[in-house]
Amino acid sequence: MGRGELVVLAALFLVGTVLSINRAKCPKNELWLQCGTCEGHCYDRNPICTKECKPAGCYCPLGKGFVRFGYAGGCIPSSQCPNATDPEPPKCGKNEVHEECGCDKRCDQEEGVECPPVCIEGCYCKKGFVRGSKGKCVRKDQCALQK
Repeated sequence: MGRGELVVLAALFLVGTVLSINRAKCPKNELWLQCGTCEGHCYDRNPICTKECKPAGCYCPLGKGFVRFGYAGGCIPSSQCPNATDPEPPKCGKNEVHEECGCDKRCDQEEGVECPPVCIEGCYCKKGFVRGSKGKCVRKDQCALQK
């Protein structure tokens, strides 16, 4: 085996190692997505999604019959959702606020990137915070610590 082939093999090994380290073990009924997507919820089983990438992480597989139970709950078959007429108001995480229409700025985004014209209800980072690579809202000056 030549020197060039060894370099290529070593590079492939390193890339595979880094990717496997970054992939968390997802809970039952969830899939790891490098480019996240929107999820269905018990109160909105068929959301309108954009092509915008959300932070990498574990997501309910859209179109497979699973939805998120609440904002922080697990993925359950949509047939197991309670039949409530008024959805429970979402419980947002630390440094998040519920918005009827919004989008997050992310650590890996350049300044001046505008939100898509589609309204999406959900939990978004509070003013002064951005979505970090681990999916949590952090101060902009903490983005370098997320890598």
